Amino acid sequence: MEDQLAVAKMEVTWLNQQRVLDAAQITDLSNAHEALQETEERLQALAAQYVKAQAGLESMLQTSEDLRGENGELQSQVEGLRSSQTQLSGALEDVSNKLGKHKAARAGIYIYSNSFLTLPSSLKQI
Repeated sequence: MEDQLAVAKMEVTWLNQQRVLDAAQITDLSNAHEALQETEERLQALAAQYVKAQAGLESMLQTSEDLRGENGELQSQVEGLRSSQTQLSGALEDVSNKLGKHKAARAGIYIYSNSFLTLPSSLKQI
């Protein structure tokens, strides 16, 4: 009977140790579960930031494309203005040349008309 009592005490001790181990495992599992939940929350937050960053990137890419289009339009306008400037420069040169010829002609007429004013009165009657 003493043997049976000793065996029973050993079984009780073993069962108590198992309970302690089971409680420790439950605590470890609970801690691990909490850590997994925290990790999941961080991953969800990172995923939300990624989606937000992706949307921002797409917006910036669209803005970049819009700016490239506007740049092309502005370059076309600049080329048009340069062409107009070249045409205006040519027209201004033509007008300047004509004005120079008219000025020379008027100067000649003025000199010619003044030459009659300086003629002696005897020649003016002829």
